[in-house]
Amino acid sequence: MVICRWWIGKPFMNITISEVYQLTVISNLTMTLGELIRHKRQQKQMTLAQVAELTGVSKGTISKIENKEIKLRDYKVALDLAAVLDIPIEDVTERYIEVERNPDYLLDALKLAITQSASTELTAKIAAQYLTTNREPTEDSLQTLYEFTSSLQDNSQQLALYQVISKIADDHSVRPLLAMSLLQTYLIQRDNFKKLRESYTKGTDLLHHARFLQTEDQIIYYYKLGAHAYHLGKYRDCIRFFKELETLDTSENPSKAHAICCMAFCYCLIGQYELTEEYIKAANKFNFPFVQEHVAFTTAKLNGKKGNIDLAIIQFEHCLERYQPKIAVMDDLLDLYLQQNYLAAAETLFQHEQDFEDITLVDNPALIAKYANYYATKSRYYKLTRDHNQTIHYLLKSIMIFISVDRRSNVSEGAGVLLNDLCKSPKTLDNLEIIDKIELIASYLKIVDYEEGDV
Repeated sequence: MVICRWWIGKPFMNITISEVYQLTVISNLTMTLGELIRHKRQQKQMTLAQVAELTGVSKGTISKIENKEIKLRDYKVALDLAAVLDIPIEDVTERYIEVERNPDYLLDALKLAITQSASTELTAKIAAQYLTTNREPTEDSLQTLYEFTSSLQDNSQQLALYQVISKIADDHSVRPLLAMSLLQTYLIQRDNFKKLRESYTKGTDLLHHARFLQTEDQIIYYYKLGAHAYHLGKYRDCIRFFKELETLDTSENPSKAHAICCMAFCYCLIGQYELTEEYIKAANKFNFPFVQEHVAFTTAKLNGKKGNIDLAIIQFEHCLERYQPKIAVMDDLLDLYLQQNYLAAAETLFQHEQDFEDITLVDNPALIAKYANYYATKSRYYKLTRDHNQTIHYLLKSIMIFISVDRRSNVSEGAGVLLNDLCKSPKTLDNLEIIDKIELIASYLKIVDYEEGDV
């Protein structure tokens, strides 16, 4: 009958194998769940008794499901039948959620689909059906799904479900759940160091809804976004977000102390030295061991910025004795040594590299960027000593680390220096390893430029 409907006027014998396959696909897409189960059972030449024995579902129940005499309400039964009949979980689930209208059954189906390692696309469809089965999602249903999502360990599933929640909450103006799901989405996405600029942009989208968050969540949000802005070199944004945190957080906790210390440092970096000193004083009010380290470091940085180089060197050398990780101090100290042409001191400093952490185990993008800065500065040392190979080696090392934490401006700057150095020694391009890294750098910058232009 299917062939007659679709191929009127075309002799049956002239239908190709590919056309028959296409008809089968079209026919399968129009089948109900019961019809699909019967079709697959017959295709595998299995009796009702055989399927019943393998699944534990009675023959009568299977027969009634196939003939649409009863509705298959139990998603687990549907999956059990699918497993025996080699029906993809997507085919079963698509048909199941198309007709199921009970939100409790749909939520159970979602939970089971996740335990079966269903794709995020599929679980997102189930979640959307759960929320919209009664057309107007309630705040309770959104809250239930949010709490379930928060309990999951799989970040990819969490991300998919939070995005469903945020979209539907936005469509129906449920602002608290929209804000909460956007926050959780941001917190997951910001952990991808290779897309920090992209996740930062998405994180700032929450600014319009942050007031709907609980105060505690607002504090978390502004702290995370401020640290994110700092890493990307957006120092004024960092200050702005940490000021919001400073207003909201009336306690004297380590996170607030970190924010105050960071604001002092940011003011120093943008040349507002009076405010730097003001926030150094504010930081000193906190009684945490790390605060004194940050204050000493920022004070040394401030003196270096003001031109008091020798004093800054003494202060940084003192910091080096007690600061952990040492890379945070070594980068600035090496830069000052090179400014003063203290090459012997620089060589002594290199001995501290034995204290470096394994960078592949570091989960702080700002700290990773410190390593990249340090190797770029070390490349300058070798340029002064006219060791071209080491100059290129450490410059490339720096650039590759910057790529790993999505520091586009630093990669671009490093690539310009690299190009200039390579022009002075074309023979370097005979090294295939160097060529491969240059291609990776070019690819990264091209992708970044395209993405920014597209936006």
